[in-house]
Amino acid sequence: MYILVNKSFQTLRSKLAAPITDVPEILKQSYLPGLDGLRAISILLVLMGHGLIGTWWVDYFPGAIGVNIFFVISGFIITTLLLKEKVRTGHISLKLFYIRRSLRIFPVAYLYLFCLFIIGFLFPLHTTLRMFLSAGLYIDNFPIPGGKNWQTSHFWSLAVEEQYITVDSEGEENILHVSARAAAGYLRGFADPVYLGKLPSFRLPGLTDATYRSFTVDGDSMYPTLKSGQMVIGRWVERLDYIREDRVHILVTKSDGIVIKRLLNRVERYNKIIAKSDATNDRGLYKNIEIAPEDILEIWYAVFHGGFDFQSPADMWKRVNNHEADITMLQNTVSQLTEAIKSAGLIKEKQ
Repeated sequence: MYILVNKSFQTLRSKLAAPITDVPEILKQSYLPGLDGLRAISILLVLMGHGLIGTWWVDYFPGAIGVNIFFVISGFIITTLLLKEKVRTGHISLKLFYIRRSLRIFPVAYLYLFCLFIIGFLFPLHTTLRMFLSAGLYIDNFPIPGGKNWQTSHFWSLAVEEQYITVDSEGEENILHVSARAAAGYLRGFADPVYLGKLPSFRLPGLTDATYRSFTVDGDSMYPTLKSGQMVIGRWVERLDYIREDRVHILVTKSDGIVIKRLLNRVERYNKIIAKSDATNDRGLYKNIEIAPEDILEIWYAVFHGGFDFQSPADMWKRVNNHEADITMLQNTVSQLTEAIKSAGLIKEKQ
């Protein structure tokens, strides 16, 4: 049975990976009525998930199931449209894709935000400018403190659909690399799919269970833990309270750029994230940095680091050699003190 299932899976996989030369007849239709039924089921699950909170229903049929179905439908439609364009023109234009998406989604989305803005003058909705910007700029899925409320929180699903990841030939997500030279551009394009698509990407075994990004260490503030020029790979951190205390993270900030430091989460007490260095020398040059939550664009938890410059034995054993020299000097000093004490007659030698 296992052999039969595995063979069928491999056959399906090879067909999916085969070059696309034609669109299946059923997908040539501009309207697929069966999707309306799935949408109805999704909406019902979401409504019941919100309306029956605290009951047994949510334990077995949480609203997230409906949201996941919506994502599958969206992914199916988007992929089908891109495949049709690939067959028809021989390539895929991301520019035209986002123009079509904008014309389809922006009018209704911004009309909703405009109505919400007007209603805010009549009723106390407590919707702040930051919430409007977070929803309107499609970054509601990023960890922005105070960036959403009940009226705007659902924009996170639209934000996710406007972003994408790159994958390899096996469908596994790639790791995008941000070099020191590209760091300034990353601050402007971290949410721009066209910019991200131009970044170099690679794969590493074992780093396949989440979204990862690679950054280049610039400077000596984390030496000896991290050397300047080394590569640090971080795993996406969704929320500020997921920061691991006193562990190395990569912060993408508005004011300080890309910061690679150990973090202390003090948001609840001081409304600050404290970033500290590992430098053992010149500590005065690398003082702790206080970062406001609203200044943070992205958070990545460091899980791997490495470089191409192997340390020479002289560098590796420098500290050991210094300690050996110090011990030798200490032994000589003790011997001299012992001789002086004996000469003074304070210690009598055993006969």
